[in-house]
Amino acid sequence: MADNIQNPEMGLTAAEVDKLLAAAHREGRADISMSTFYRLVRQGAIRKSLLGNRVQDARYDELQVLDLIENGTPSKRKQKAKAGGNRNLPTPVTKDYSQTAASDWIQEGDLPFVWALDIELYGIENSVSPTVTWTWWRKNPRACRILFNKENRREIWGALSVIPMREETISKLLSGKMQEHEITDDDVLAYEPGGKYTCYVASVAIHPEHRQSFPTLLHSVMSFWCEQYPEVQILKLYAFALHDEEGTGLRLIRKLFFAPRYDIETNGNAYELRLDVYSPSPTIQHLQKCFQQRAKGRDIRSYFPSVDRTIISAIDTRSVHGIVASVRYETARKDDIAQCVAIDEAIFGASTVTPVTEQIATRQGWWTQNHEIFHVLKSREQVVGYVSTLPLAEDQIIRILREEEHPRDIQNKDIRLFQPEQLLDIYFVVMGVDPAFSTHQKRLLGGKLIENLTETFRDWGHRGTEIKNLYARSRLTDGIRILEHIGFSQTDFSPVNGKNIYSLNLRESNSPFAQVYRQALEEYHGSNIAN
Repeated sequence: MADNIQNPEMGLTAAEVDKLLAAAHREGRADISMSTFYRLVRQGAIRKSLLGNRVQDARYDELQVLDLIENGTPSKRKQKAKAGGNRNLPTPVTKDYSQTAASDWIQEGDLPFVWALDIELYGIENSVSPTVTWTWWRKNPRACRILFNKENRREIWGALSVIPMREETISKLLSGKMQEHEITDDDVLAYEPGGKYTCYVASVAIHPEHRQSFPTLLHSVMSFWCEQYPEVQILKLYAFALHDEEGTGLRLIRKLFFAPRYDIETNGNAYELRLDVYSPSPTIQHLQKCFQQRAKGRDIRSYFPSVDRTIISAIDTRSVHGIVASVRYETARKDDIAQCVAIDEAIFGASTVTPVTEQIATRQGWWTQNHEIFHVLKSREQVVGYVSTLPLAEDQIIRILREEEHPRDIQNKDIRLFQPEQLLDIYFVVMGVDPAFSTHQKRLLGGKLIENLTETFRDWGHRGTEIKNLYARSRLTDGIRILEHIGFSQTDFSPVNGKNIYSLNLRESNSPFAQVYRQALEEYHGSNIAN
């Protein structure tokens, strides 16, 4: 007999397994009968636990069920391996994170890491700057819920943003007359006693590796809605998804039985879900029953809303393989710099002024002066992305940005050190990933770079490094988007020769990136006073 599952309450009932298998059959992903499933249980291939004394109380290991659907029965796997000449099938990528998943309402310090997840999943071109979204969450702190590793909150696994707004504003968003980045705090409604709300589902972001924890995230939002009922009532949900692009958003819309609103958007990309009428969705039915119990004055614990766990099948399963899966972020070594220069050439083109050998030698000289000015994303000793941050005198940075001085003229002695209580200004020279990767891979790498760069600035703050201004320039669309999303603004002498010139005052900016750094610096000063 297979070992009992570690958390039987999180396991699937037989009815839930049946629904998953039926859905997989309809979608053409698998053709596995319940009799086959029970045979695998008897053989020990699927773990089972009993919550009570009855067979009906059995719970089955959810991850093994999902693995069965995605990869087939053991005999089918052997047949595929034999046909492919490879008896060693890859180990399934699904892992059990159910013991460490936690959810909470978003806080300011979460923003850079949630933004990094957005970039990983959807790209910088489809993300909204955290400097914008934070104005939303300040207006309504219960409009965005995050999923994270409870042992490390900065390890964000998912986010669900459901924003109460006026119906006319939502209509503008769904019809394309208004873009999400144009939403202001005035458009966001705060939850108030006696209020009845329509909500816009702005984002559902779940890392594929943590898809099995999505019900935890959705359940936590639904529970809040139920707890507030009837003092605060959610009447309708609206969402947008391209009807001809299969993805998490569209599949969730189907699972929850949203209805298309052709009167708002004629192509069928706008959807509505009324919570005051019958829904075939088990998840919505549970929520509606909870509303009914609350309307009768009963405590939510008497009928806690539950999530149909078959909803997991709606989440994208595209996993991270190969070079991206093994990526790590670290301080660069001297021999990494040649690969950094190669990435520069791939992004910006070969220099017509400075030979490659001279570029490498110059940067290695800088590195000798300060080992922390280059940070790299590496996989199997290959540099796949990097960022260079040069602490220089502010007047020298301005001369470089005005193109009165060339970066090749920077001397080793000009590079300052990241030391406690030494006031610095920093020139961002490059932040980028190898453009040879696919769009999906570049999104993943870009998200990793931003997430870890935030941690680098947090570390400098914890060490007491006093940073005043950051400076950067870019002529590329993605570079401009990243800088503006972080919170950089153009200087009064921008542009220069077709390049936008940017600055960010870390001491004064409301950018979440700056807030993370300042909080760490305050913790440094607080600990020194205490000591």
